[in-house]
Formats: sequence, C-alpha cells, structure tokens
Amino acid sequence: MKYRTIVGVVSILVAVLSLATTGAPAADLTLNAVLYPDDQKTDVTFQTTDRAPKAKLTGTVRPQQGQSQIEISWKKLEPALLFGGDVNCWVLWTITPDGTAQVLGELPVRQDRSGDATFSSPFKNFALVVTAEPLPVVRRLSDLVAFVSLPS
Repeated sequence: MKYRTIVGVVSILVAVLSLATTGAPAADLTLNAVLYPDDQKTDVTFQTTDRAPKAKLTGTVRPQQGQSQIEISWKKLEPALLFGGDVNCWVLWTITPDGTAQVLGELPVRQDRSGDATFSSPFKNFALVVTAEPLPVVRRLSDLVAFVSLPS
C-alpha cells in the first residue's frame, strides 16, 4: 500500500523570497509538505496556478539511502520564454516545512512539448514547485509559480 503522511501546511511567502531579486511584491503561496516514506515510490500530482500554461505534470518521489529521487514527466508544456522579458526556463524546487527552498534543476521543453527528468534532494519532507526563471541555476525562486505539488 502506497501512502503519504501529510505533516502539515507550509505557508511560503513568495513575496519575501522574490523581493530581494525582483523588487516587486508577490502573492502568498500555501503548499502542502509531505513526508515521503523510505523505500516507497509515491506518485505526485501537480496543480496549476493562474500563471501556468495548459500543461500536465506528474511525478514520483522515492526516498532511499539519504536521498529522495524525484522523477517528473510533462505533456503540452509551453516554453517559459512565452512570459517575456528575461524568463527562459522552467525550474523545479523543493520547499521544506521550515521554508528552505532548494533548486533541483530545469525541466527542458522540447519541440513536442513533452519530456521527463530525474532529480535528487537530501530532503524527504517537502513540497514541489515549478517556477519560470531566467536561468536554470538561480538562488531564489521567482514569483512566477506555475505548478505546485498536491498531497494525495
């Protein structure tokens, strides 16, 4: 039986995280942090925000030997550069209950607008977020949040 233990709701103030880099305020973002059980593969579903393109993201998380392996798949994901300005890519983040944000890497969009990628994180209690960013390696998440993981 696959299960997830929900450890609580984490309020992340994207405005606080993005003010230092953009100078513009953003809305609050409420995430559900999940404690993923060791050595069990758990399916992850994503909810789109009002800034998201019409795309479908799915994933799995499997913590083992001190690392969580995260696999993400997507379909119909438009390039992030459609936001304009200096936004060029989609970036996956983990957000822990204490508000620690860790960039995992880019979701590369190909011509067919589908793909998959594998990442790892030292955490096993987190929410996942996908943002639109200027570069795949950034220190702070922007307020262009497109997808958030849901507990299920």
